[in-house]
Amino acid sequence: MDAVGDTYAISESDFQDAGPPDSSKHSVAAIVDMMKKIKLPKLPKLPGRATAAAAEASEAAEAAAAAAAAAATTAEAVVEATAAATLQEVAGIMTHMAREHLGSLVTHPGHVIVGMYYLARRHQMIRLADNIDGTHVADRQLVEQLIRYVDISDSIYPDRYPVLVQQEQVVQESDILFFYTQVHKLQPGFYIAVNHEAKTLMWVIRGTHDIHDLLTDLCGVATPIPGGAAHWGMWRAAGWLLDNHWDRVLGYLQQHPGYNLEIIGHSMGAGVGSLLALRLNTEEAFTQQLGDTKVTCIAIATAACLSSELASAVSPYVTTVVMRYDLVPRFSTGQVEALQRELLAIDYKGLLHEDLLEHEVYRSALEGTAAVVEKLRQLAITQAAAATAATAAATAATAARAMQASGGQRCWGRGQCSAAASKGARGEAAEVAAAAAAGQFVDVVLYAPGRLLYVRPVDESVEEEQQHFELVDGKGDQRFKRIVLRTSCMTDHFPAAYKAGLTDVLQQITKRQQQRQQQEEQQQQQKEPKKQLA
Repeated sequence: MDAVGDTYAISESDFQDAGPPDSSKHSVAAIVDMMKKIKLPKLPKLPGRATAAAAEASEAAEAAAAAAAAAATTAEAVVEATAAATLQEVAGIMTHMAREHLGSLVTHPGHVIVGMYYLARRHQMIRLADNIDGTHVADRQLVEQLIRYVDISDSIYPDRYPVLVQQEQVVQESDILFFYTQVHKLQPGFYIAVNHEAKTLMWVIRGTHDIHDLLTDLCGVATPIPGGAAHWGMWRAAGWLLDNHWDRVLGYLQQHPGYNLEIIGHSMGAGVGSLLALRLNTEEAFTQQLGDTKVTCIAIATAACLSSELASAVSPYVTTVVMRYDLVPRFSTGQVEALQRELLAIDYKGLLHEDLLEHEVYRSALEGTAAVVEKLRQLAITQAAAATAATAAATAATAARAMQASGGQRCWGRGQCSAAASKGARGEAAEVAAAAAAGQFVDVVLYAPGRLLYVRPVDESVEEEQQHFELVDGKGDQRFKRIVLRTSCMTDHFPAAYKAGLTDVLQQITKRQQQRQQQEEQQQQQKEPKKQLA
């Protein structure tokens, strides 16, 4: 990667989880190593007071170097402590979800394996759809803009970057001002680019790409925020972006007066971007800094991340695009519980019995499979318990060592440190129980936020591979209420599916416009003979 100031030319190798573009030179570990290698030159002997002054200066320089090295080592310990504490907190959230929301699914594998199959088959047979009622959109320019936003949200992924950026299809590489690749939990990758033609600064946030992003996704419990509730992991990730990179973004905006801020993201990145837009548009500290600068968010395949009232409230500045049966915008703990109720209501054993036509060989195989599944379930429960205990012990030990090295201080946000030795010593279960008792988690359904643009099949009765699409504006008042298990509910989530669906919408708009034009021409031709006769 070539760097000029804060401008970076990105190559594909830069995506290999190496941290920020400049992390190899400026990481805490590198600074510590550099401090340890410093050797001060020996000063020549000088007569009288000059010799004494030189000696004092040399001693002072050595003391300063030692203090700097010690400070860097302490900073490294604080970073390790924060990472350990964050990992422990993430583990606690996931444990809480498993116990409170997914317990029945875990303890009844038959419902997951067989029940999901029959439920999906039922949804497919009855052509189930969770449609959004709204206004039909026939604006060619809007659809073309949405296709471009899909490409921009796709351009931050490693396999798509060379095609969409290096070949300058959506963003010129020279317009990228800063690029960050993720290396920790709750810290999504992103880049900042300038669009001079539209006079906007683009903050493009990456969706799920590696295990760190997956941990952010899985922390999907709802946590109270002003005005409602939000996805815990994405709310924390948005806070990290503001704490660590808002000054940089604000600086770029000040360098480009009159430009607006446009946040663009896909999947998890869309959810984090929506929460960023919420804070930037509602918190006084940010609105004062922004002045007349507008902050909007274009969210593609947005994860369910806000409670109903907030999901509607952000509609003036957040636009969410959802493709057909995409599972992610419909997926939250509340929706999973609803799906669980559907599964429990299915007589999957009876359906399986009918399918197997009571053949003895199948019945024996089914009984044998059930016995194997039960053994695997017991083994999985035992191993999961052991793994959870080992993980909790390891994270607690790591946190304890780091706390001891850093003098019992932990750093949060913009360098604000607080004593955390007592918290680090608590067990995972106690921390989760305390968080739940303090109201950190709330039992509400989360939804995709903002003005909802839904790419909907024109005819649900047609096979999925042959469907054509239309765009519907839900106006932010309609919310997806259930998970739809259709063949494409997973593949619909990828940017390629969104681009294909929107491209078809554009073709359908063009086709209807051509039909209307032909009808008008025919009507005009029919009027001409009447005029001649008159």
